[in-house]
Amino acid sequence: MLSGLAEGISALVRTVIFVGALFWLDWRLALVSLVVAPVCGLTARRFSGLVKEASREKRRRSGSLAAVAEESLSNNVLVQTSNREQSELDRFLDEQRVALTADLTATRVKATFAPMIDLTELAGALLVIGWGTWALARAASAWVGSSSS
Repeated sequence: MLSGLAEGISALVRTVIFVGALFWLDWRLALVSLVVAPVCGLTARRFSGLVKEASREKRRRSGSLAAVAEESLSNNVLVQTSNREQSELDRFLDEQRVALTADLTATRVKATFAPMIDLTELAGALLVIGWGTWALARAASAWVGSSSS
């Protein structure tokens, strides 16, 4: 517990120092950087929620499929005497289709997660670099204009 607290305080102090240095160097670029960071965090949070929800549904459907199989097999004698083999098979296949759909949905969401986070981070980095380049070019042209006069 103490090491976690120490790491948290250390991360907080580093963040405050880096944010202070950003504002000291150029407050406009610091603002752009501080706007980009929460967007990346919100995107990650949104997709992690979708992954969690899809995985939960996948586990639920898998358990439901196992329950249908166990129920059908444990009542095998009753199913055969009442000639309900086909209806039990249809029920199992329906449950299997739903479980497969949940599995594919979870896989699709997980596969989309990393590229979307990477895209958001890339867009944010390009925005910050673009803003910084534009500010440097503007400052350089102002410096060249003032030194020639």
